[in-house]
Amino acid sequence: MNTFEQEYYLELIYKCENGSQEVEDFYAYKNKILPDKIYRYQRCNNENFEAIKNNYIWLSNPDNFNDVHDSKVNIDSDLWVMNNVFESYNLSQSETKLALDLIYKVVAGLDFEMFKHILNSEQYIKINEILNHDKDIIIYQEFYKKFQEYNNPHKEKVMKVNSHATCFSGSNDNILMWAHYADWNKGFCIEYDISTNYEFKRKLYPIIYLSEPVFKPKLIGMEISISQTIFGTSKCDKWSYENEYRFFGKKSGIYAMKTKPSCIYLGKNINIKDEQKIVKIAKSRGFPLIKKMLTIPGKYELTSEIIYKE
Repeated sequence: MNTFEQEYYLELIYKCENGSQEVEDFYAYKNKILPDKIYRYQRCNNENFEAIKNNYIWLSNPDNFNDVHDSKVNIDSDLWVMNNVFESYNLSQSETKLALDLIYKVVAGLDFEMFKHILNSEQYIKINEILNHDKDIIIYQEFYKKFQEYNNPHKEKVMKVNSHATCFSGSNDNILMWAHYADWNKGFCIEYDISTNYEFKRKLYPIIYLSEPVFKPKLIGMEISISQTIFGTSKCDKWSYENEYRFFGKKSGIYAMKTKPSCIYLGKNINIKDEQKIVKIAKSRGFPLIKKMLTIPGKYELTSEIIYKE
């Protein structure tokens, strides 16, 4: 996505908290900007050869991905506390500071009677009116218990996205992807034409590259596809070279592709035996095209040439 597309895409995600029409608007735009072709970089090994032969992909737990922040809501705990405890209240900056200070006192061992006394003091009068204008003892007890839950408020709070995924790229000639994910150009890259595979595209999302994490608490309780969109497909912008697209499923394991590979690209440094195995599989499974990557003299770029055509 270019900058304009990403900004508009994020804007549509944020609007999803407003209702079903906004959710439909988001999906319509998401599907519109998906590419017709996606690419999956692979190492040469028996497991991946079996996947080509039987035309499936493997969905993994994001905990196993190589980015420590991947698919997690990793936010400052003060923000987390304020949104969980005071989400529906409009506290000023000074009131927020007082509220957090009271939470820390409770966490540190402040007893309930002193908690009540502080809330009824002149300094906390406005917060007390917001939280419990009737001064109901039951409501005081509920807030006291909530505050006790944050037993280590200075640590980061991490939420995981409950889904499994596999990753694709938007290009087949990315020199960093060939190095990092295709065994230093000794692997291969599978191309899928998904232009008419609407079922697959429905579960495919572009990765959003950001300078810092996004926290939108109202989206967390929505359907998994919306929450995973912001928490499972946003990454640090240092990863933007991957030009990643991510396919989601609720279960880990094999997902059978209904679309055959439209081309298999072989790495420039692929072992001749691995090349022969892939060509043999392609011929037996009716895959239409195999190309081999080549460097371009005088440029830091890759190109490809056809080595097999059905």
